[in-house]
Amino acid sequence: MNRFSRLVELRRLKEEIKGSYFALALGKVQKLEQEKIRLENDMEQVRQTELQESLQPENRLPPKLLEDYFKGQKWRLRRLQQVRHQANLEMERTRQIWNQARVELKQSEKLAERADEEYKSEQHKREIKEMDIVGIMASMRR
Repeated sequence: MNRFSRLVELRRLKEEIKGSYFALALGKVQKLEQEKIRLENDMEQVRQTELQESLQPENRLPPKLLEDYFKGQKWRLRRLQQVRHQANLEMERTRQIWNQARVELKQSEKLAERADEEYKSEQHKREIKEMDIVGIMASMRR
């Protein structure tokens, strides 16, 4: 274990946390998109129903009621699009933060790997030096 292993673990945790924030933001955007689709489908369904009922004047809803309904739905859609735009901005911000955390993690992993290689190389040199000393000592005894 080298001095960078703790740094790698901390950066791995940071990257996981930032990734979960991104996932939450992405989930919020997807939920808002589903809500938009639901509102549009509801409006289309009311239009279809109104077209079918227009053939039967006694079942038809008052025009003012329908007009107010569609105005309300359009207002909801506009508000939903504004919220979705803000959620997209937040998602992009969290994506950038997550990507930065991933870059930091990769850098620390490379540092730790390089330190491990240096340590192993140094250990190997020590072993060779010790074996040389043992060989010299054995040679001197003969």
